[in-house]
Amino acid sequence: MARLLHLLNKELDLPGFGMDEIGGVAFFRSMIAIPHKKLDKKHFAAALQSVKLACKTFAPTIDAVAVGATTVDSLIRKAQDAM
Repeated sequence: MARLLHLLNKELDLPGFGMDEIGGVAFFRSMIAIPHKKLDKKHFAAALQSVKLACKTFAPTIDAVAVGATTVDSLIRKAQDAM
């Protein structure tokens, strides 16, 4: 799982996947700059949409690795074959 999350973070423009081994959960963390202590609502909404999209896009793959339906090595081979 750690290898998959690291690979996803390497490829994403907005990395943030992580895992808590003690709690047994994967998560996505995002940092948003708030200059002058004022939250820009449009910037926040765009950042939130990016996080939602990343999680929605990669959740099936993360789940497949988590339950053992596939492996990271298999995913890498498939990606290489597609190129």
